[in-house]
Amino acid sequence: MRTYVAFDLGLSLGEVSNVSYQSSVSDPPDDVFTWRVVCDDGVVTITTREKGKVVEVGRATWSKRQLIQRAGKADGYPNDYQWELVEKALRGFDAAGAPRGRPAAAPAPRRRERNARISVLIRAAAPVVALAVVVVMVVRRTGEQHTTTTPSRVPAKPAVTSSPPARPPAPEPLEVRVAKAASFDDALALARPAMETPGSASGELLARYAAPRLRWDDVATASTSIGFVLKDVGAERGKRLCVAGTLQAIERGDLEGRAVYRGALRTDEGDEIGFLAVGSTGALVRRDKSTICGVVLGKTGDTVGLLGMFDLPENRSPAVEREVP
Repeated sequence: MRTYVAFDLGLSLGEVSNVSYQSSVSDPPDDVFTWRVVCDDGVVTITTREKGKVVEVGRATWSKRQLIQRAGKADGYPNDYQWELVEKALRGFDAAGAPRGRPAAAPAPRRRERNARISVLIRAAAPVVALAVVVVMVVRRTGEQHTTTTPSRVPAKPAVTSSPPARPPAPEPLEVRVAKAASFDDALALARPAMETPGSASGELLARYAAPRLRWDDVATASTSIGFVLKDVGAERGKRLCVAGTLQAIERGDLEGRAVYRGALRTDEGDEIGFLAVGSTGALVRRDKSTICGVVLGKTGDTVGLLGMFDLPENRSPAVEREVP
């Protein structure tokens, strides 16, 4: 029987969704931040959507709960972190493409015979063990009755108590320090090292600060362009960028009870932007035109990753902290 499992992997938050089993139809991914992973009889294929077309990102073999013979679209893409995300998700399903947790198989005939022999030996030895226990108890009690000497008392030595040296408090996790940063620049500086790691969750790190407290003035002034980011992403990562274009996809996701929106935007020149937006999105839906300003997280292929907010009147208000929706 042909076995099959498929699911969507959201790269921005590492979420697995849209899981299906034993099917022959696989819907294409909706945006550049989503990969469609299909494991069909041990053959794993990964697809995404770039510039309106579904393209294959990578291919591998699933064997003994590991990905082997990995082949990517380009050198270093997918990177090791992204392969690990796919491998971690696949470990939630067995090699047959069905949910894990099947009942254990019955023991083999030889094992059943051996278990039966052990049970017989245990039942046969039980009376002997019980008799030995009774004899030991009687001997011990008799010896106690014939003992007449009283042990001399030895004065107890005062216990010496020594308190271990106090340990310094453990540092707070990075995500907590980013969320509690005094300003957006401070949050960006804390998250910047994670942004250097390909495929890292730096967007989510910054979103923990930005979702309740980011202001339009924090990102409104651009300091780079798409061309510079595509030319040298290492030098431009973390800089401000403003782009206008048409929404290709927009979808809400919650982060610690607050709304964040991920999706894709295409400029009039044909450049692709994958965004993680906080604040208000108003009435914006797919195919609407809008402008988004934010900080550059990196790039995947020719798609630039951005965290920021849309240019809307409600986002320009100087709210100190947004209410949880």
